[in-house]
Amino acid sequence: MKKFFTLKNILLLGAAVFGLLAFFLSFGASMTVTMDSIRGELRHIIWGCDVAVYEGHVQAVPYKFGPAVLPMVGLILILVGILAAVVVGLFINKPFAKWIVVGCAVVALAGSVMAFIVVGPFARAYLDATIKASGMKLTPEQYDQYLAEVKTMFKNGDPVTVIPVLSGIFGIIAAAAAGVSQFLPEKK
Repeated sequence: MKKFFTLKNILLLGAAVFGLLAFFLSFGASMTVTMDSIRGELRHIIWGCDVAVYEGHVQAVPYKFGPAVLPMVGLILILVGILAAVVVGLFINKPFAKWIVVGCAVVALAGSVMAFIVVGPFARAYLDATIKASGMKLTPEQYDQYLAEVKTMFKNGDPVTVIPVLSGIFGIIAAAAAGVSQFLPEKK
C-alpha cells in the first residue's frame, strides 16, 4: 500500500478531486439579471436554466432554456480529460502512458478555459428559448441586435456568480496537477 502513495499518484488523485469539483460545482451556477427594473436570479445557467428567483420568490421559468453550450462542453472536457489522465496514469505502466496523460491534461486545460466563458453562450440560449416560445421569425441582423440587448441585460445585473470561475480555476489546477505528475522523478 505504501508503494501506491507516491507523489505522482497523490498528484493524480488530487487532480481527480479538483476535476470532479469543477464539474459538480457547475450545477449551482447562477446569474443575476435586471429586467424591467426588477432584479432576479436565473439558476442552473450552464446545464439549462429552469428556476428563477424574483424578489425572493422561487418560480419555474415559463420555458426551459437550453444549456450554455461552450461552458458545458468545457466542463465535459475537464471531466473526461482528468478521469482519463488518472486512469492511464495509475494503471498503465508503459513509457508512452506519460504522454497520454499529458495530452489528457491539455484537453482538461482547454476545457477549463471554455468553462470561464458563460455570459455569451447563456445569452444565446436565453434568446433562442425566448424566440422559440414566442414564435418570432428574425433575420440574422435582428437576431444579432436582440443578442446584444440580452448580453447588456445580463451585464447590467451582477456578473455571473463565482461558481463558473471556481469551476475554471479548479479545472486548471486539476490539469496542472495531472500534467506535472508525469515529470516527477520516480523514487526507487
